[in-house]
Amino acid sequence: MECRTYGVSDVARMLGISEKSVYAMADKRIIHRLKDVPKMRFSKKEIDALCGIEDEFNVWNYRSIKADNEKLKLENQKLKELIKKATAELLLMSSGLVEE
Repeated sequence: MECRTYGVSDVARMLGISEKSVYAMADKRIIHRLKDVPKMRFSKKEIDALCGIEDEFNVWNYRSIKADNEKLKLENQKLKELIKKATAELLLMSSGLVEE
């Protein structure tokens, strides 16, 4: 089973900093220590995002995903309206052909 947390030494190695700096970052709440977990542990998702490791669903790109979703909703609505208009025009054209 994949580990979902990192320890202080893991974070220090990944960020290329000292363990003392990791503790300082945790004290300043730059990175967030997991509560109710033995020793000092950090969320794998948070540290990976901080390192630039891409994950489609993480804290750092939530706003971007949400904005993209809103844009797509608007585009979808416009396309539905265009389809309705085109369908109505085709029905009018085909009814004119049938009458002749």
